[in-house]
Amino acid sequence: MANVKARLFTLTISAAGTFALVYSLHRLYLEPARLDWIMVLALTMLLSWRAEVWIPGIRSKITLSDTFVWIAMLMLGPWAAAVLASIDGLARSARGSKTNPGAAALINMSAMNLSVLSASLLAVRFFGPLDGLLYGADRLDKLVLAIGVITLTNYLVNSGITAMAVAFFRGRSVARTWIEHYLWTSPAFFIGAAAAGVICKAITVFGFYSFVMSLPILFLTYVAYRSFLGRVETSYKHIEGLTKLHLATVESLTMAIDAKDDLSRGHIQRVRKMADGLGRAVGYPEDQMEGLKAAALLHDIGKLAVPEYILSKPGKLSAAEYAKVMIHPVVGADILSNVEFPYEVVPIVKHHHEKWDGKGYPSGLKGEEIPFGARILTVVDCYEALTTNRPHRPRYSREEALELMRSEAGRTFDPAILEVFLENIDSLDEQIPAVSARPVSLPGVEPVAGDGLPQQTFGLGARTPTEKALRDIASAQREALSLYEISQTLGSTLKLSEILPIVAAKLENIANFTTLVIYLADGNRMQAACVTGKNAEALKGLEIAVGEGGAGWVAEHRQVLIGGSPLADLQRPLGMAAAAYRSTAIFPLEHDDNLVGTLALYCEEDRGYSADEVRLLETISRHTATAIHNALAFERTQESALTDNLTGLPNSRYMYSFFDQERSRSERHGYPLVLMMMDLDGFKKINDTYGHHVGDEILRRIAHVSRGQVRSGDTLIRYAGDEFVAVLHRVTPDLVQEMKSRLQAAVDSFAYEVRPGRIARVGISIGHATYGQDGTAIDELMEVADQRMYQDKIARRRNAPPLRVVSFPARTAAV
Repeated sequence: MANVKARLFTLTISAAGTFALVYSLHRLYLEPARLDWIMVLALTMLLSWRAEVWIPGIRSKITLSDTFVWIAMLMLGPWAAAVLASIDGLARSARGSKTNPGAAALINMSAMNLSVLSASLLAVRFFGPLDGLLYGADRLDKLVLAIGVITLTNYLVNSGITAMAVAFFRGRSVARTWIEHYLWTSPAFFIGAAAAGVICKAITVFGFYSFVMSLPILFLTYVAYRSFLGRVETSYKHIEGLTKLHLATVESLTMAIDAKDDLSRGHIQRVRKMADGLGRAVGYPEDQMEGLKAAALLHDIGKLAVPEYILSKPGKLSAAEYAKVMIHPVVGADILSNVEFPYEVVPIVKHHHEKWDGKGYPSGLKGEEIPFGARILTVVDCYEALTTNRPHRPRYSREEALELMRSEAGRTFDPAILEVFLENIDSLDEQIPAVSARPVSLPGVEPVAGDGLPQQTFGLGARTPTEKALRDIASAQREALSLYEISQTLGSTLKLSEILPIVAAKLENIANFTTLVIYLADGNRMQAACVTGKNAEALKGLEIAVGEGGAGWVAEHRQVLIGGSPLADLQRPLGMAAAAYRSTAIFPLEHDDNLVGTLALYCEEDRGYSADEVRLLETISRHTATAIHNALAFERTQESALTDNLTGLPNSRYMYSFFDQERSRSERHGYPLVLMMMDLDGFKKINDTYGHHVGDEILRRIAHVSRGQVRSGDTLIRYAGDEFVAVLHRVTPDLVQEMKSRLQAAVDSFAYEVRPGRIARVGISIGHATYGQDGTAIDELMEVADQRMYQDKIARRRNAPPLRVVSFPARTAAV
């Protein structure tokens, strides 16, 4: 669309300018002007066409030749001035655009002659022939006004045509282009016009020699102005150099952040290259292209505020974690707002996660409300993310990624930009470096090479300080993530039977070994509680005395043993097979100066462990020792836990401590608290008839049924035997009665098939007491609730037949 506008505008202006030139020549033929002055002004103008000064920082320049065109306007009239302006425009185009010189020449010529012709005709319309103003001694004031009208009109028309041409070709706003590049040229127009007026007036008084004398003055003025603007240009370049230095500094920091993620390393550089290519393909303004590349480089800098464990989480993010990720565009924009970029960097960074349909973040912008550069960045960022590995998924193939992106046209992506992206994907892919996968053993260390020495994974044989620094950052990040994963996993369980296999599995991905053994201390002896790797079955249950062999020595002295012989530990259980093992690394497992056990790595290769490996394994050993200690403590105290083993409900010990807390809350917040006592009807007969194992199963199921009838905020407790207690808060008498009826109906409808054809049923009697009304101490409430429960039991017996074990035909199933 932008190219169509540009072509249409070029044709229109070129036609108008050509017509203006032809018509001016025709009028000169009909109304001849002084040919000698036309020749002098044309020659002087051509000789001075190189006398131009570019205004620093913008795409505009000041020329000396304009002064001679204005002299022609005042002395020779509109038609001669239009012809000279056309010659000036064509002369300037001689070293203009090389891509389309014909179009550039027509635009330059047309802009010059249309602006000059419109300005001079307007002045003639208001003030009459301009040469008459020059020669009239009493018309100086009108001459000044006429020069003002000429200058303003010429400036507006000339700069407007040029700004529109540039804006249409580059797909930018006309007003913005004019303000940025042509607003600041206005002083040059007024200075040149004033100089032309003074020279013309001098000619009328002193003759042709005053024109000759003005030429050196104009030249010296040009030299002074060029010298001044040259110093300004030097300062501008100095500032530009500082800006590039700042950007290079930020780029280095960004690369360091990028190096922290092993899976997505290089993502930022790839996005920047693709954004550059796509930006040029869709016609992004050339003078803003550096801003687009800077935004692509810095678009993820806000992830500094997102915890590493979220960015590296292997599974799906929770709503809270995703909300944390969503802040990174705003944080990035806030960070970059302190840098005064000369480009549209901050808006692009802030809005690169907006969606075309308005469902993106952070601002929910829709359609063309989203900055042009942000829409470009959205496309390339998504493609690059889809085609590289991520912690939560493997990479998509290029075809799969493009198909997914096609389905999001008009929803996530600007359809026009996506279409151009799909058309140019082959050339864009060629611009980015290939993504390489690097297997790792220990963070930062490749699997052992043939010489037995560990090889660094990142920047293998780093050749520059930058490569070495990025390699070290990447290694440290992988180490931190490994420790985080182990700590998180170990903290997820208190069962020793789960902890030991977890440690073994994690170490398989971190360290090189043939066999791993975790010994647990028991007095003066240690036993192999977990073994993985070669000969695992033969080593399970192996016992070693503290002080015996390598593992025993480590347990006795609480020191790390690296490189010792494994024979002392393995020869007895493995016999001749132990000779295959060449080296070992054994670490003590200690918690608060108490020996928990040892962690032993036995290796068939004669290798050493680097300082980084030893440090990492020592850290893992400390985490492992703490986890094992906690698991053992949990097992020792499990019998006195507050949970009923049969039903999984809280037990009576829990009830007393819990009720005190609920009572305090009730008093503090002023809500009612009710204690409900429940006792099963007919349960003793089931125990007597079928045994306690059937009774226990019925208790488990009744507990499950009852738990489903109380509210999620209430607490159901197995008090003793077949008695249960419920603690209800924020209830009314009607709600208590409703809950009682619901519980009794659920239990009454429960049936348990003891064996085919034999169904057992129980009932439940319920009484309740309200805190404050029936007592304040738990024993008082229990007593009142118990009395009401027995009253309920008597009433139920009176109104219903006795509950009993019943039999049905064998085909009948349990309810």
